[in-house]
Amino acid sequence: SIFMNGQFDRDRVLKKYSFCVYCESRKELTVDHVIPFALRKRFKLSKAQINNYGNLVAACQGCNMEKSGKSLEDFFSKHPDYKRNFLRNARYVSDIVLSSLRYSV
Repeated sequence: SIFMNGQFDRDRVLKKYSFCVYCESRKELTVDHVIPFALRKRFKLSKAQINNYGNLVAACQGCNMEKSGKSLEDFFSKHPDYKRNFLRNARYVSDIVLSSLRYSV
């Protein structure tokens, strides 16, 4: 399960990523939903798919706060270099998430 006592198992997510997949910082890492929960219906994803490890990546606190509930399309429009970093660094993103991203990116 990805939850421990109702919380994400942060350590399990961050074990896969040692830096922010967007800006590549190693400071203040948090867990980010690639496709935010608020957009799950737009991408026709279930709650289970949104909370799956294939939709969770490491992001520094600054990137996670700025991205917030935005789609990657919106976030990357302000940070085009982060798209390249994400595509290179987000190695464990699921096929379902990637197919959804083709629609938005």
